Amino acid sequence: MMGAMGGNSGIQISTIIIRALATGDLASKKVRLTMAREMPITLIMSPVCGVAAALIAFLGTPYLQAWGMVHEAVPRMPLTMAVGLGMSSAIMTASLLGMTLPFLFRKVGVDPAIASGPIVTTTNDIVSVLVYFTIGFLILGEATVSI
Repeated sequence: MMGAMGGNSGIQISTIIIRALATGDLASKKVRLTMAREMPITLIMSPVCGVAAALIAFLGTPYLQAWGMVHEAVPRMPLTMAVGLGMSSAIMTASLLGMTLPFLFRKVGVDPAIASGPIVTTTNDIVSVLVYFTIGFLILGEATVSI
């Protein structure tokens, strides 16, 4: 869920930026303006999605514990916090990647339309899992986080 939502966010932002680069609407001097326009959307969307994911985790944890999919010793509130923070940070990370990678690729001479999508989604998948496990470890503790 975190990787998918983050990837969607990153791809959406990179698509907007790549289109603007391709049509000439986005000159290098407008990079800061573009970042200033996209960042508030990210700052609103990431916590909203984090709260939604936390709510789903909070409501679903008893069922998942009853079905044996989540160990019964895992406390509900810390798990809810880990999921919510993980979702927020995954979307924030992917959005930042989606904003910056097209400019980086353009600067080094690689077509951003070809390279941005796979790099954004792959990097986001790796980062979102690492961030989620780190947050889970910090909130839940070593005994409850296992792979």
